Amino acid sequence: MGTEAGQTRSRITSQEELVAAIPRLLRAKPEESLVMVVTVDKLIAVTARMDIEDALQDRKGFNGLLSRIQQRFPDAEVFCVAISADPRLLHDANALVRGKFAEPSCKLQLADMVLVADNDSHYSAWMSKTELERRFAPPSEAHRDHLEGLSQTARQQLKPISKEDWAAHAMGLLDMAEPSDVDLCLAGMLLSHSRVREEFLLRHLSADNAAAMEDRLLDTLGVCLPIFRESVLEMLTLASWVNGGGTISGEARRTLEAEFPDARFLPVLHMLHEQIVNPNVWETMREWTAKNLDAAAQTPAQTTAGNNTSSTPDREAHTAQPASLTPAI
Repeated sequence: MGTEAGQTRSRITSQEELVAAIPRLLRAKPEESLVMVVTVDKLIAVTARMDIEDALQDRKGFNGLLSRIQQRFPDAEVFCVAISADPRLLHDANALVRGKFAEPSCKLQLADMVLVADNDSHYSAWMSKTELERRFAPPSEAHRDHLEGLSQTARQQLKPISKEDWAAHAMGLLDMAEPSDVDLCLAGMLLSHSRVREEFLLRHLSADNAAAMEDRLLDTLGVCLPIFRESVLEMLTLASWVNGGGTISGEARRTLEAEFPDARFLPVLHMLHEQIVNPNVWETMREWTAKNLDAAAQTPAQTTAGNNTSSTPDREAHTAQPASLTPAI
């Protein structure tokens, strides 16, 4: 069930190095595993592994392994890496680890929670307070000129695309393996249109890709102008909620409240945060959420007085109240 590797004098400086080092630390490339790399004073002290399904099904075994680690290294930081071809196992392992480390009896510090899919792509499912503050901070004045330049380039790329294709184009940008800053800027711009957001909720965001969308929207937030931050924060809150990432989802919602206190979609996000998240919940709440999003935002025809010929999807004003705050689940 659980295995431990001996002490080594290696250092971890990035997620890439962490993921790449695991086969060497365990002397084998793990599959379907939950790996814990324990560090003391920034040095790796021990590496432990469990089968991911064993960790999820045998909570006593998982708790016992953490207890032994805590007894030997009471002040340690732990980098947890979940590896699986099944997105639902990654989702459940993320929830298990974050829940355990949040318990008062656990004195270990969670340094990072990394999820590794079967194609070796990986993404973070947890962030420190310092990193959260950095990623969610509004752009500085010095950075605004750079963002303006990205926005101008993105608008030029948008011109030949018809409004009917905006949603499909936005989803394609979010699905790109390595989008550029301009690609992400354009995706954030397109998400400011209510119909694009509905497409994202109804047909694109799923339990299987929520973690990847969370990661992509975090990157989008860093390259979009303030006028588009509201929409990106809304979609990021939802993607992180579907992924079970309470840390990032909560920070996204708090940032939305601070920067856009009159955002009409906030009651819906509050309601969702009261629900227990699992991969099946989102499927039952998609249409309810999209319906309330549609009611919370003006349609393009209402944005101007009889003339809606704008070639860019500038942020629509939120005026209507949500249709209902009682999800049918």
